Amino acid sequence: MTMTRHPIPRTGEIGQSSRKGNIMATMLTAKEIAQKLETTPRTLRKFLRSDEKVESPGKGGRYSIQANQVTALKRRFDAWVAAKAVEVPESDSTLDEGDSSESA
Repeated sequence: MTMTRHPIPRTGEIGQSSRKGNIMATMLTAKEIAQKLETTPRTLRKFLRSDEKVESPGKGGRYSIQANQVTALKRRFDAWVAAKAVEVPESDSTLDEGDSSESA
């Protein structure tokens, strides 16, 4: 799955169909995809940066994803969220060894 960087349309019509050869593809922004995945654009961008199948848009670029790729992206996003929930924060998993409140 190839995700590429596309300039934002000047017309203000984000998510409109664009012609690529004989194939019609609707490109969605990170904000639109985040709404479909029921998350925030910030969380989606974190996921996209961590996903090896997604090409980085480059400095100052915008993520643009084909609408027909949303289902596959959602499966990977859900797996990523589940994996993040299992991770234990480092501050919770360690005890302060210098704690003098314990009695011997």
